[in-house]
Amino acid sequence: HFHWPSRTFHGTISWSPTRLNGSYRWDVILGFPEDFRFIRVGQIHMRRDRHVDEKSLPTEYSTEQRQLCRFPMDGRWTISWTTTKGENKRAEIHVKNNEYRQSGWPFYLNFDDPKHPSIKWPRSEHIQRVEEGVDLEKEPMGPAVGAKIRWSTTSPNFPELFWERQTVGPVPSPHVILFGMGSEKQLYQRMDASFDDASVVPKYHGDSIWGNVFCKRLFVGSASYHFLSPSNAFLSYQHPACRDLPPMDDGSPLPTKLNFHDLLWDPEERKHIERRHPG
Repeated sequence: HFHWPSRTFHGTISWSPTRLNGSYRWDVILGFPEDFRFIRVGQIHMRRDRHVDEKSLPTEYSTEQRQLCRFPMDGRWTISWTTTKGENKRAEIHVKNNEYRQSGWPFYLNFDDPKHPSIKWPRSEHIQRVEEGVDLEKEPMGPAVGAKIRWSTTSPNFPELFWERQTVGPVPSPHVILFGMGSEKQLYQRMDASFDDASVVPKYHGDSIWGNVFCKRLFVGSASYHFLSPSNAFLSYQHPACRDLPPMDDGSPLPTKLNFHDLLWDPEERKHIERRHPG
């Protein structure tokens, strides 16, 4: 919704049924100055946590343990495998926020199957899948320290991988993108939204969020936020440069437009309510 007194927009982007960089949903909060010239402050919380039914967790679990159930494999692990030449190899990884990096590449864990978590390798068609050692229904915090799990992969060079757990947690900080001015923040400025051709640089006007586009580096269609009216708002990836962005986690192309659906506008409360999905 959009709260006029504080000029704050709250929205949600659902990437379901697939994921983007391990995220199944983005929770968006945007704050605007009085003249609506730019996004003054805000954040996107990229939700990667595992879906957990709180009622299914043991009653004796502490608050921290309950939070760790959303990140059941966070911590340090030792990986071992045998090469096609018969050589035994080992490596160390640190899983954080259901993600780890190896050789500079990000790997995102998918827990849709509680007994067979999986990972799609970046820029590859290969997938690795747990075969033994994980049952998140019985052990919602994941394997204990010292436990081993066996993975299979679709790569002929790494048919099997073994992980041994060294540590558990801690609970990670949320993975967010910040808006506004300053280091490591995204600055979006306002433009007039009344245009059809994404290659045209629009003008801005204004006494409201509606009828405006908020663009990063003034590139329309490069993750730009379009607030055309209370019944028409979307996020655009239509700029040609977006063709070089990584695809969705399942390999499908990044949608060029993400609409806000089921919009409601209450003139009395001045609230804008929406859900957002690809399409």
